[in-house]
Amino acid sequence: METHLLRKKEKEKRVILSLSKDIILKMKTKIYKILFIVWSVLILTLSSIPSLSVMKSPIIGMDKVAHFTEYLIFAFLFVKMHKDVRKGVKRLLILACTIPILDELHQIPILGRDFSFYDILADTWGFLVVIFVYWSKCIKATE
Repeated sequence: METHLLRKKEKEKRVILSLSKDIILKMKTKIYKILFIVWSVLILTLSSIPSLSVMKSPIIGMDKVAHFTEYLIFAFLFVKMHKDVRKGVKRLLILACTIPILDELHQIPILGRDFSFYDILADTWGFLVVIFVYWSKCIKATE
């Protein structure tokens, strides 16, 4: 009788623990979605400011570091808001091919801003770092 009660209590604990993990995962996902939206709005806002002055250099400078960093964070938040990391990385690959170009095209009509191929490269590298890190984690998990 006692053994049966102990098994029943253990089963209840496992169910509660499983539910708790699920609730925490859902909360984390929602938090990352909110952060992703806020970050996306921030990027759009900053890229809409005419003549935003960042230390400029012909190729590599603070401007390119800023582009790399903003899209590294963007990509990280995008992957983290997905419950299935593999799906998130696949979707991120599509975004990496489109978002940097759209961001630069969006800046063409803004006074003091222009289309920059080097900015696209810096943005894309931010995406690629996150894609590489998470894709390699997915591969290691399946080995």
